[in-house]
Amino acid sequence: MLSILIPVYQFDVRPLVQALLEQASRLPEAWEIICLDDGSPEAWREKNREISTWTGVRYEELPKNIGRAQIRNRLAQEANFPCLLFMDCDGMPVGTNFLSAYLTACRPGQVVVGTRAYEDTPPTDPTRFFHWHYGRTREQRPAAERNRLPYDAFCTFHFLCPRELFLDILLDESLRQYGHEDTQFGYELRKRNIPVVHIDTALLHLDVEPTDIFLKKTRQGIENLAYLAKKNPELGSRLLQAYWKLRPLSWLLAGLFILGRKAMEWQFGTKHPSLRLFDFYKLGYLNTLKI
Repeated sequence: MLSILIPVYQFDVRPLVQALLEQASRLPEAWEIICLDDGSPEAWREKNREISTWTGVRYEELPKNIGRAQIRNRLAQEANFPCLLFMDCDGMPVGTNFLSAYLTACRPGQVVVGTRAYEDTPPTDPTRFFHWHYGRTREQRPAAERNRLPYDAFCTFHFLCPRELFLDILLDESLRQYGHEDTQFGYELRKRNIPVVHIDTALLHLDVEPTDIFLKKTRQGIENLAYLAKKNPELGSRLLQAYWKLRPLSWLLAGLFILGRKAMEWQFGTKHPSLRLFDFYKLGYLNTLKI
């Protein structure tokens, strides 16, 4: 029995829910779809209220934004079934067996994580090229590769988790802005020796963002990561590993970031953005935060 849980924020979720309904109607298991709007502007709510009349769908609205972690925790608490399938509202299943593939991989006490996919062709809007390029190059990875470091590769874009297990851990609600709630959750799974299995079932990431917004969210995520690392120095991520290794040079890296920030951000907006430079951008910004 499957609860499909979708936090909604400033996105038209109707095409996603329609695609899920078509697949869910063929499942042998009982299912439900719960969509919870996290304080979107009224224009978005007017569109999405249509799904409240669709059979099998429960749509609710919160009066104000409560953040990525808290809304997912609330969705889990409202779910009726023992298997929780979370997915972001700006996705679209790739193929017609998305839900059945998750159910096939479902095992008691095991977390299943799917693939984040991007369009094969770049967006027509050049300001969105960098996000697309980063996603295609760094985030769209096959399951075999992600299973080598399954906890480090955990991502909340779409994943399946037993309800009892999720409610025992929960996402860290002290994180109110964007980013790295999945890093903390993956660490908690590792501590408890909970198996994490990655599969190639893909959800297409539709909402690639303009470079300035993407960079802003990147910095917010790094701020969250610094906050989490202060609470728990054992927290794992590639960025933190590089930070601890190069910590004696923290003052230099922070200074180089401050001096070169505008030039780097300009470079990310060109036709040939450097992801190696972006790695330094993230490391440099983390060094300005002084963990």
